[in-house]
Amino acid sequence: ATSASSASPEGQIWLLSLVKSVYRFLKSLYRAALDGMEETTMRYADLIAVNSNFTRGEVAAAFPTLTSSATSGTTAAQQDDGYIQVLYPPIDLNKFIDPDFESKQRNVQDGMIGPIF
Repeated sequence: ATSASSASPEGQIWLLSLVKSVYRFLKSLYRAALDGMEETTMRYADLIAVNSNFTRGEVAAAFPTLTSSATSGTTAAQQDDGYIQVLYPPIDLNKFIDPDFESKQRNVQDGMIGPIF
């Protein structure tokens, strides 16, 4: 009888390889189930809003059935049918300080700063 401490290095490597492959398989099953649930629930949305064209492409690639068109074989992102839309975040202009152009112009005339274009 051999003990666990006297196992050959080849046996340990084989066991590690087996454990890693089982882990990868279980992880792929887990991801497939969650991705499928996410894609199914996203189908109920009237619109999917993303924050850039890059993200729009990533969503279309990650969830191909959301953008597939049964008639032409092209995706909704390629057809630009508006199901996945880019929504750029607005800027709150009230957070900015109004520029004091008169003061800046005086500084230019006094030679304190360069011209304002």
